[in-house]
Formats: sequence, C-alpha cells, structure tokens
Amino acid sequence: MIFVLFSIFYFNETTPFPSLYTLFPTFGALLIIVFAKPNTKVGFILSNKLVVFLGLLSYSAYLIHQPLISFSKIYFEKNFTLLDQIIIFFLTILFAYLSYRYIESPFRIKSKFSRKFIFIYGTTFSAVLIFYSILIFKLIDFPFEKAMAKKLASSSAVISTNMDERKFSLYRIEYLNTKRDILVLGSSRIMQVKSSPILGNLLNLAVSGASIEDQITLGIKALTKFTPKVVYLSADPWLFNENSGQTRYKSINENYNEALNLISEPNSKNYPPRFI
Repeated sequence: MIFVLFSIFYFNETTPFPSLYTLFPTFGALLIIVFAKPNTKVGFILSNKLVVFLGLLSYSAYLIHQPLISFSKIYFEKNFTLLDQIIIFFLTILFAYLSYRYIESPFRIKSKFSRKFIFIYGTTFSAVLIFYSILIFKLIDFPFEKAMAKKLASSSAVISTNMDERKFSLYRIEYLNTKRDILVLGSSRIMQVKSSPILGNLLNLAVSGASIEDQITLGIKALTKFTPKVVYLSADPWLFNENSGQTRYKSINENYNEALNLISEPNSKNYPPRFI
C-alpha cells in the first residue's frame, strides 16, 4: 500500500513513465493481491463497500476521465479551479457508473449476448461513433489556434501537433499588443526569419504554401493593427499562378473577403494606407 500511495502523491507530469518508476505501483499492486487477505488491515480497508464500488467503476472511469478532461480544457480555454476538478470528478463517477451498469455488466453475461450479437453491435456502434466524431469535427470549430495564439501572446513558445496555420496567424494578430517594426509575409521559405538585434522587433506571419490570398488576408489584417516600418514579402514562384493548387487559404476565406472589401474602399477609416 505504501508503494501505491507513494506513486499517487509523488509522481507528477515530470516523472518518466513508463520507466523504473513504474515498478512502484505495479509491485505494490502485486503485493496487495498476494498478501492483502480479509484478516489483514489493508484487506479490511479494501473490502469496504465504497472502495469495492469504486473499484468496480475504475475501468469505466479510466476510459472516461481523459476525454472529459481534454474536451473541457479545450472548450473552456482555462486551467481548472478546485471547483472545476470536483465537478469533473463527480461527472467521471456518474458516467463510469452508467457505463458499468448498462454496458460493462450486461456484456459479462454470456447467456444474454451471443458472439454474433456482440460482433454486430460492436461494429455498428463503432461505425456510428466514427461518423459522429467526423461530423462533430466538421461542424464544431474547436478553437485550438485561438487558445495557442492567446498563450503565445504572454509566453515565449507554444507547441502543437495539429492546427490551421492561417487561423493561428490571424489570432496572433488579434492577441499581440506589442509594437512590431517589421512584418514578414510569405511561405515556409521565410518562416525561419525572426526578431533579432539587427532586424528589430519582427512579426513573422508566414504560412506553408502561402498564396496571394494568404498574403492579402494576413497583410491587410496586420496592417490595420500595426504600423511596421518595413514589410518583407516572400514571393514564391506559384504566388500569382491560378493553377498552383494552393487552396489552403479557404479556411480563412471569410477574412479574405473582408480584406478585399477594405482594399476596394480606400477611404474607409479602417483601411491601412501604408499597404499602398
């Protein structure tokens, strides 16, 4: 029990796992299974009805807690308070109970469900879940880029494995409040250019495969907020080629149309005169 409790209270996000540290909880669990008989103190504690009940829910809770935490963080865009943690804990227990009661327990009864039924049910449910997941991600715009840009405005770096560069760049413009003397527009060919004592305070808005639509959208957006002394424009070979296949700008097509409207109305108070 000491090994298990040590793992719970000592391990944190910096603890290598799996590693030799993994032996603490696994060896502790092994000792409990072998030696925690009903006549021992540990056995008595673990035989308590509440502990047994939580144990029965543990696998369902294990499956449910991570997506619940992840989607909550994405949706609310904040670190959890103590109250948030308590709410998520009880939600996890609630969903785990429903899962155990109506999914896990019934399927343990072999006479109630045949292998054929389980196969058909499992395949159908998986197909529905996959379809629903695709539909959710198509219809709901989880603000990954917004959250990252907001964080980067007060941090030196952020990391992501999946994001829309163009949306991220637009949100960077929105959340940055510091003066920028130099603006960089272009594709991946110019992404490595960054602020330095020689160049000055620089904002790099380069995106992969930048098209003329990207240049216009990000350029106008940045120039309506900042007044840079210099604008570096990386003109790739395909920039003015209608058949280049560079259509990624369509994820920010609404912003592109707004930029075109500003260009067509040069007398607008929002129009960036320096763009000329």
